[in-house]
Amino acid sequence: MTTSAQSFRYFILGLLGERAMSGYDVRQMMKRLGWLIGSPSFGAIYPALHTLLEDEQVSVEVISRPDRPPRKLYSITETGRQALTEWVAGLDGSNGSLRAFIQRLILVGDYDHRDRLLAHLQ
Repeated sequence: MTTSAQSFRYFILGLLGERAMSGYDVRQMMKRLGWLIGSPSFGAIYPALHTLLEDEQVSVEVISRPDRPPRKLYSITETGRQALTEWVAGLDGSNGSLRAFIQRLILVGDYDHRDRLLAHLQ
């Protein structure tokens, strides 16, 4: 798996860490961050979600809706949270692109890694 594909999956995990989302919701959120992610297509998002599902890092709930296709809501699992925490902990920036580093900055919701982050920025 390329570093770019890996970062993309972890970024999706981070978004799902905020709240459960459908693939459409993930794409809309990423479109708002187009300067960082680009504008990923559904052809990139759904395979990433499928891989995360296979790796048991996300779960999916299918919600039936009358007169509309069912809605799939993806949620991060405990396994996914652990993997995301480990990825975000890689804030040193020495083993990835500036884009991956900035993605980690956006997702560092807690301050467990604050000291490492500040040291790297200095």
